[in-house]
Amino acid sequence: MIQDMTGKKRAEDTLATAKDMAEKDSASKSRFLAAASHDLRQPMQSLAMFVDVLAGRTHDANSSEIIEKIQASSKSLQSLLNSLLDISKLEADLVVPTVRRFSVGELTSRLAEEIGPLAQQKGLSFIHVGSSLSVESDPGLLDRILRNLLTNAIDNTDSGRVMFGCRRQGQTLSIEVWDTGHGIPEGQQDLIFEDFYQGNTENGKSHDGLCLGLTIVDRLINLLGHKVEVAPGPLGGTVFKVCVPVIRSKAERREFIRPVDLADLAPGALVVGIDNDQGVREALSLLLESWGFEAVTAASANEAMQRLDEDKRSPDLIISDYQLDGGQKGSGAILDIQRHLGEEIPAFC
Repeated sequence: MIQDMTGKKRAEDTLATAKDMAEKDSASKSRFLAAASHDLRQPMQSLAMFVDVLAGRTHDANSSEIIEKIQASSKSLQSLLNSLLDISKLEADLVVPTVRRFSVGELTSRLAEEIGPLAQQKGLSFIHVGSSLSVESDPGLLDRILRNLLTNAIDNTDSGRVMFGCRRQGQTLSIEVWDTGHGIPEGQQDLIFEDFYQGNTENGKSHDGLCLGLTIVDRLINLLGHKVEVAPGPLGGTVFKVCVPVIRSKAERREFIRPVDLADLAPGALVVGIDNDQGVREALSLLLESWGFEAVTAASANEAMQRLDEDKRSPDLIISDYQLDGGQKGSGAILDIQRHLGEEIPAFC
């Protein structure tokens, strides 16, 4: 028997060609969004800061209500844009981990201070259990993973509590987020990390938003080579566990950037802000001054050092955008200023 397979082979070739073209188009779009992410974020950052400055001024009741709604919409839009851009950067393989050893307690304590008030605003109890252990990971990416898990827990918990703590398990540290929220129905635990997956809770209610937070968690976990586990909570809700390697040695590397909480700064403290976008610099200056600080903003480290030399003052804090003009990084700008002044000035970028 002889069967003519020409038609079938042509159809297969056509489908394969169409698939390759679709994948190339998708990759091209991801690379474009990832490359443009810095320029796309800056207007949103300026908008958010200008609105915060406006909210801090005196208004009548009607105007205050409108400003609050603008603030809420601005924060939602900023969160959505950040999630979409982060996904694009991950798809374009532009996120490169910088793995090092660090004290996990500093990271979790800072997150607890930032996220705890959000839980309290919903009437939830927030419990944090820290750790003195050192781990090996990328602190910035691990921060993003845990931040997404914490905000997810708060968003999906209407009453009860959210617990955030560390537990050693052999040569790994389990960083855990427990909640007493809606829980994840059986059969959905393997689906919650998929792009745009909007499952139903046990009460039948759909989740709001695009549900990209857990997608980002899953991709960052795979990028770092860590492990994430999800299980039903013993008292209802859900438990997420992120397993990170523990460092046996107690020796710690000295950090060139020493973080500081803005609440620790005294009124009148001098804060240097570095950003190559003029709108961001203006918004940052207004925001810092509305909080009672003095502000010096510049587009580069050299410009900042020149202005500091003219005033003959050392700053109490340096804030820098990560990506500056001429290929300079914010971390490099901070180091240049610290070396120029001969001081280990608290900073972040």
